[in-house]
Amino acid sequence: MKPFKHAGAGALLLLLCFSLCASDLSAKIYRYKDREGRWVYTNEPSLLPAVGEEVEEDAGRSEPADGEDLKKRLWEKIPPRNKIEEARNAVVAIKSTKGRGSGFFITEDGYILTNKHVVQATEKEKAEITEKEKLIEEAKKELNHEGERILRARKVLSRLRDHPGYKEKKRKVEAWTEDYEKRRRRFEERLREFWSWRENILSPGDFRAVLADGTELPCAIIAVSYGYDLALLKVSGYRTPFISPGNVNGLAHGQSLFAIGNPSVEKFLLRHTVTSGIFSGRRKMGDRIYIQTNAQINPGNSGGALVTREGKVIGINTWKVVGEKVEGLGFAIPIDTALKEFKTFLGERSQEK
Repeated sequence: MKPFKHAGAGALLLLLCFSLCASDLSAKIYRYKDREGRWVYTNEPSLLPAVGEEVEEDAGRSEPADGEDLKKRLWEKIPPRNKIEEARNAVVAIKSTKGRGSGFFITEDGYILTNKHVVQATEKEKAEITEKEKLIEEAKKELNHEGERILRARKVLSRLRDHPGYKEKKRKVEAWTEDYEKRRRRFEERLREFWSWRENILSPGDFRAVLADGTELPCAIIAVSYGYDLALLKVSGYRTPFISPGNVNGLAHGQSLFAIGNPSVEKFLLRHTVTSGIFSGRRKMGDRIYIQTNAQINPGNSGGALVTREGKVIGINTWKVVGEKVEGLGFAIPIDTALKEFKTFLGERSQEK
């Protein structure tokens, strides 16, 4: 495996391969800083730079960054009054050209857990792109066919200059041509809009993490899960607040839970919203386990933290069931699942007992 940088979508395929290869999971991971000061990770010692550049053997997550202490700054600007507000200070909004979502710091050196669909196109979005591409291709064929018919009509018209009805036929062909050109221009405009939309969906570009005080920091995709709706991002160069994992297996029915995230309402992003509910149950759907809660999980909340009254994270808010006769069915991926998925980067993370 060649080294990769925290470079966002461009390195995604390599990152995915890294997180999936069984041999990599047991291999030692090395990191070093390149000439631009960015961390580069590799599991091949032969690729390490010459002596003199910083090199560190890393069995998982790195040591805390030596940069600004964001926790201290946030605690001074918006001092938390309880454990829920402490957790709120570690939740971020994830922004990209694709849209918005939520995430939260899980380590003090900037690792962020979120949902995969926050940073990548969903299967539904990919299916929508495919369907629109089919419609575009059909419209293009129809326009091309009509354009050929107009050319034939104009050729025939050129041979009828002495025909008694020439002027009327010419008027009809010209009106037809004018209408066709208007429709073709509208099609090309919509086609440009489609390609721009498609590019935003498939290549969301740069990501930014918005802190509780509104500060925006660049972050990069580190890894995505193959089997779960999970992704790992990172803000580099800072000490960050983080939420400690709670004991998922210790949850009791009726226990209070709090969903923290950034719901979107039309043009507004209601940053760092907290909703409350209870632990409704542990549900197995297919081969996946989810935490069920009636705490409100709305669009934009995806990737946010589901925490206990003690401010411990026990799940990643992921989806809810919506229907005329359905209410209060929200689901989160257990935190222990996420920690296992990204153990290569996060190392051993002890959960509250």
